[in-house]
Amino acid sequence: MKVQSDNSTETIEVCVHGAGEYETQARKIAADFNLPGPDAESNARYVLEVRADGVFLTERTTRKFRPISMKLNRLNQVSRKNPLGRALGKNSNLVIDGTAGYGDDALLIARMGYQTVAMERVPALCVLLENAIERAKQFVPNLDIRLVCGDAKDELPELQPVPEVVYLDPMYPPGRKTSVKTTRRINVLRDIAGDDDNAEALLQIALKVCSKRSVVKRPKFAPPMMPDRLSCQFNGKMVRYDVYQV
Repeated sequence: MKVQSDNSTETIEVCVHGAGEYETQARKIAADFNLPGPDAESNARYVLEVRADGVFLTERTTRKFRPISMKLNRLNQVSRKNPLGRALGKNSNLVIDGTAGYGDDALLIARMGYQTVAMERVPALCVLLENAIERAKQFVPNLDIRLVCGDAKDELPELQPVPEVVYLDPMYPPGRKTSVKTTRRINVLRDIAGDDDNAEALLQIALKVCSKRSVVKRPKFAPPMMPDRLSCQFNGKMVRYDVYQV
């Protein structure tokens, strides 16, 4: 699939590399996603490394940087009785994750049995997502999840069939401290994706598109994005899910 890279949203360049037998695959990924490949002269800070066990995001400038990828060691079915499932609605079917990022929530939603579409605008993250979905389906062939590479504000109005639920997980505002591991993943994500300055506008688009509800994941310390439209909330241990009924 071809993906147009938007330099206004991808703030730090990411290149693709693969050694030996994986060099051809790296070249193809670079061409498909319009990223610098093994043959390009690039001083990119972040590198997508193609390996035998998947694609990993690494950093050149930090010593002992632990590569980032999707962990697929837990792909069992998940109950919809948890806070996220209750927010999405037990009788819903098609759910769009409009801010997929690393794909953690999109895979979780799919594991709850929803027909899931993971939508992501940053090409480098799309590479990780595509690889994660391919590997996940090797373990769970009937996992109902697909990837759409593009900006949700443009893709959502064109999506068919109309989704029942749109799920959003925008960048958290500054607040309480998190674990070192979580902070590292978030900081890398912010580096290559930028900030979500249009999060409220995206929620407004989502409410126009979905047939049932939009759900926004927020840290507990942050206020709702649109308090006047808020229908209900479901609390987890560290986060909550704000539900906006259509």
